[in-house]
Amino acid sequence: MNLRPLLLCLAILCGLGAMPGAQAAPVPAAAAFVPQRGMWIWHMERLIGDDAALARLFDATAHAGITDLYIYLPLNGYTADDKTLTAFIAAARRHNIAVWGLDGCRCYFKDADGPQKLYATINALIAYNDRVAPEGRFTGFQNISLPHDITGYRAAFHNGIPSSQLDQTGGGVWQKTAAADRQSLLIDWLDIQHGAYDRLKAHGLQAAAAMLSSTESYYGEPMTVTYQGVTDSLGHLMMNYTDDYIVLTYNTDPANAAGRAVAQATYASGLPLAHRPRVFAAIETDTGNGATISYGDTPGKQSQTAVLDDIATIENTLRAQPAFVGVGIHSWEGWQGLEAGRDEKAVGEK
Repeated sequence: MNLRPLLLCLAILCGLGAMPGAQAAPVPAAAAFVPQRGMWIWHMERLIGDDAALARLFDATAHAGITDLYIYLPLNGYTADDKTLTAFIAAARRHNIAVWGLDGCRCYFKDADGPQKLYATINALIAYNDRVAPEGRFTGFQNISLPHDITGYRAAFHNGIPSSQLDQTGGGVWQKTAAADRQSLLIDWLDIQHGAYDRLKAHGLQAAAAMLSSTESYYGEPMTVTYQGVTDSLGHLMMNYTDDYIVLTYNTDPANAAGRAVAQATYASGLPLAHRPRVFAAIETDTGNGATISYGDTPGKQSQTAVLDDIATIENTLRAQPAFVGVGIHSWEGWQGLEAGRDEKAVGEK
């Protein structure tokens, strides 16, 4: 699916709806903290089979300290050319990078088409893994399906309204009331990730979810939902179905960005180790999302050096939380458009 319109709306929603949260002060460096860093790639067709392009990618991932790549492939991308895809994943593994499948769409919610195509993609990834040697296999799959209102779909999330102010007697565009619209979408969000998680875990694969930063504070209120008899925030419940929980903390002020992941990292750190997801923050580099949201649009921040400096600040702020592991960069396409800068700093060093 083409997620650019979704991600633009996501950036706006994250910017308006998510409160910065508790502004955790940077803490002394923990000796054991080794940052994990992800990067999204939406146009793998520009890379796979192109040795020069792949060399540029792996040079850039080494510079940025990338440990995880989230790559989007269409459904037929998992069957088109096993040999070339296997070679790419094996090369990434030689660079100590895990490769994840990636997909997501507003259309995967039940007020639209439903999740069948998402699950078909996951099934295709599983079948690919079963066909190839271990060195060419995916580590897992990231779901980036998000329910907020965007053009072309029912406005069932009711953007910009805290849950306590949603109409309880009418105003629904999917259900009878606006409040029921949102509750149904939140339940569906959990159902979609739960279904993805079960499919992946049955085959020994990891499940990741990219999440709005506003789940714990949407205009000052958590997105609360009752799911399978438990009432809690959407974010807390979602962690039951993720190995990696990626908070889309898009803001070019690193203190603000870190603040958007404090609640999630703190809660996850209190979970038993066997049930604790890795928590990432994330930054945006694609242009067209707006100043203060994307490094690609923010004067004075339009360089790779600025991104890496701010990532180090975010990591230093949150590293005291055991569940927090690092920051993801959205995306490879945006990263290439930033002014290149090289220095002698080690990964994670301010």
